[in-house]
Amino acid sequence: MPIEFRRAYTDEIRDRYKNAKRKQKSAILDEFCQVCGYRSRKHAIQILNGKAKGPDARKRRGLLRATSMR
Repeated sequence: MPIEFRRAYTDEIRDRYKNAKRKQKSAILDEFCQVCGYRSRKHAIQILNGKAKGPDARKRRGLLRATSMR
C-alpha cells in the first residue's frame, strides 16, 4: 500500500474513531488493521489516537537518559 494512501486513509479513519462509541471503535479498529496490514491492535490504537512515537521521540529520550546519568 503506498504511503500517501495510508496517510490519507488514516486521517479519515482517525476522525471516525474519535467520534465513535466503544463497540463501533472495535469494528473500525478491525477494519483499519485489515486494510493497513497492522498485526498489533495496540499499535493501531496508538496511531488512531495520535500517540504513536516516531524515531525523533526515541532519539530524544535516549539523549535525556544519557545526560541524566552523569
